[in-house]
Amino acid sequence: LIGIYHKDERYDYQKSINYLDSCNIKNYYLQKFKSELTLENVFQTNELSDDFKEIVNESNGIIFFGGPDIPPYLYGEKTNLLTSITDTYRHFFEASLLFHLLGGTQNEKFTPLLEEKPDYIVWAFCLGMQTMNIATGGTLIQDIPSEIYNITNAEDVISLDKDQIHKNYNKLLTWNKEMTGANLHRIKFSENGFFITKLKFQISKNPQVYSYHHQCIEKMGKNLKVEATSMDGKIIESVTHTNYKNVIGFQFHPEKSGLYSHKDKYQFTISDTNRISYLSLLENTESLEFNKSIWQYFSKVFNESNK
Repeated sequence: LIGIYHKDERYDYQKSINYLDSCNIKNYYLQKFKSELTLENVFQTNELSDDFKEIVNESNGIIFFGGPDIPPYLYGEKTNLLTSITDTYRHFFEASLLFHLLGGTQNEKFTPLLEEKPDYIVWAFCLGMQTMNIATGGTLIQDIPSEIYNITNAEDVISLDKDQIHKNYNKLLTWNKEMTGANLHRIKFSENGFFITKLKFQISKNPQVYSYHHQCIEKMGKNLKVEATSMDGKIIESVTHTNYKNVIGFQFHPEKSGLYSHKDKYQFTISDTNRISYLSLLENTESLEFNKSIWQYFSKVFNESNK
């Protein structure tokens, strides 16, 4: 397992490197890339292009994880006052890598790396899916409550139906560190889509997912297809690629360890007096089965790619 990052990212990866070294952990590595990236060359051949090609040639797949808001100038829009930009070069690096993998409307003549390796695995969660969308030419809604529901305060968001809330705004109203920042809400599947044909879930099922975001897809990127939405249909919750079968994005977080363990316990509303785990809420439900099935499918695809 190799973690990759750009030298100009703000996060201090040296702490992770020191931890791996001190614990003598094998087969886990971090790789820093040093070539220059600018806003002007993110979506074209640049000094990192050869490195991106080597990543694809020397691995079975890649996972893009969650993180901070993408700078709107990467997708041609002005910056909403509620957008928080904290790590510009992480976004430059990951957007450029995803553009190299999949191509986009920014440069129609560019040949994606997956043309030579179409079964390569590309999975993306939350920020990762948003980056996949803007890398292929799409745009984002920069704040769900204000832009979709015309709400500008936490108290009114909390009064919405639970399935319309995409992170826990109770956290803004208390000093309590035991209050979770995430929300569990249901999703609905696209007919005859990935979750129906690959994960074998019925169209009538509406599993709960772990959600922690305030931005989402607006205009779809090139060759992306909607696989799931929020219950009201206003938020895209999952996408796949029409040309490459192992490319999929999830707006939610099936990788959250708390979905599968009772170790971490939280309060969910200001009135809660006890702390409970996410697993306690999902145990013995189709929702837990759904989140597990995502990783069972990943294992199946990954093992097939290793043959």
